Amino acid sequence: MNDSQAIFSQRDKRWSRQKLGNSVLTIGDYGCTNTALCRSLFLLTGRVMTPSEMENTLIFTKGNDGGKIIWDSLKKVGLSAARHYTKPKNFKKGMLLELDYAINHWVCVEEDITNNITVRVMDPWVGQIIDKPIHDICGFTDILATNLPAPQPTIEQLKFKSQFDYAIQHEITNGNNPKDFTTREETAVMIARAMQKIMEWADDKIQKSKN
Repeated sequence: MNDSQAIFSQRDKRWSRQKLGNSVLTIGDYGCTNTALCRSLFLLTGRVMTPSEMENTLIFTKGNDGGKIIWDSLKKVGLSAARHYTKPKNFKKGMLLELDYAINHWVCVEEDITNNITVRVMDPWVGQIIDKPIHDICGFTDILATNLPAPQPTIEQLKFKSQFDYAIQHEITNGNNPKDFTTREETAVMIARAMQKIMEWADDKIQKSKN
């Protein structure tokens, strides 16, 4: 695949409405980091993943603060990350830059350069290679290739993917969307937590009856 085929826009209709994890946020509106990482992966390893594939692979936060990438999950695609809250002194190919707009926006550095006036980046919003002023930068994340292949999926993961793909194909949901289906491991954890609460409730009842 040539370079131009590894430049993605988060607003591409093929994935713009796809949710980030189990959140209500979509790639089209809030998936700049997810999409910029696709470019980092290509620049550092030559491997191509679409924003849709990246979202399906990484792990995202849940709850009220849901939809943010859990950086440690980058190891699933053979990358590692180190977050910083200052301007970088030098720009490295594949680095992610956080730009201080109304809503902070992430882009991917295209080439190794020393600090200058502008830096060339892949901007996920427009899906183009453009120059951005350095004074807009408010933070950055170093992205490195771990030189390790992505781990092979387990039998359980392959089974779950097959079930998930079937649910997508046949538009089967549990009331929300197919990504909300839980794996067997997740279900076991939820059952264990429920049992713990029942035991705590029973112990409390016993203590109160003794008093």
